[in-house]
Amino acid sequence: MGTELAYQRIGEGPPLVVVPGGPRFGFAHVRPALDVLANGRELIYFDERGSGSSPAGDPASISTAGTLSDLDAFLDGLELEQVALAGHSLAAHMVALYAATRPERVRALVLLNPAPPFAPEHREQFGKEMTARRTPEDADELERIKASAEYEAGDVSAVEHYYQVLYVPFFNDRRVALSTQYRLTEHRSKNRDTAQRLFADFGEYALPMKLGSIACPTVVIHCEHDPVPVASSAAIADAVPQGKLVVIPGSSHYGFLESPETVAAAVEPFLVAHAS
Repeated sequence: MGTELAYQRIGEGPPLVVVPGGPRFGFAHVRPALDVLANGRELIYFDERGSGSSPAGDPASISTAGTLSDLDAFLDGLELEQVALAGHSLAAHMVALYAATRPERVRALVLLNPAPPFAPEHREQFGKEMTARRTPEDADELERIKASAEYEAGDVSAVEHYYQVLYVPFFNDRRVALSTQYRLTEHRSKNRDTAQRLFADFGEYALPMKLGSIACPTVVIHCEHDPVPVASSAAIADAVPQGKLVVIPGSSHYGFLESPETVAAAVEPFLVAHAS
């Protein structure tokens, strides 16, 4: 069953479609931080199915295959033959896969802190770093939330709080992490198996083997304190024929929230050169 995808367009000029991470937290949490990129171009944010203001429709379509199909349908619906694409975290992998399999539709690619890592050694390093950055109190709080009736019922505030605690290791300052508003809605909180669904068929697409098929200029943004090892982002940039790695000092996985001006300053020259 299909669904209607909510979206917002700001600015004017060549289109840059922004796909938020989460997985699938909806675009509200990346605004207004990324609005500065609407500088001589049109920014198009959209809520993927089962996130933000977009109903899930058939939950079976919350998958890697469904993500690619939905993006096809979204661009077709807006009559956009070719766009620049930006994605954060898991969405960076998804837009990279889209560019690798639909090269004629993507003119430039911005991969913001792609995650999780592909290589086993990088995944192991990532997991250890995430664990090391959590306190025992964080672990206890996560278990308490998961055992609560509110979380089990899909209460939006309970699910939001769960992710605030879960993602503490993605931030430099835990106070910022615990106050970050992901602006989840019932569409996401009622589908708590979203991540599992997206990963279930992700491996079938063998993205690491397809990175060499990405024909457009690509910038991989990595922030210095991201628990994802920089070697993971470097491997992606190296595998893309026109790939470039930019390491941003100071910030972490949610650099666009912690240091929006710094991230924008790194991305803007690339967009001027390749997506204007």
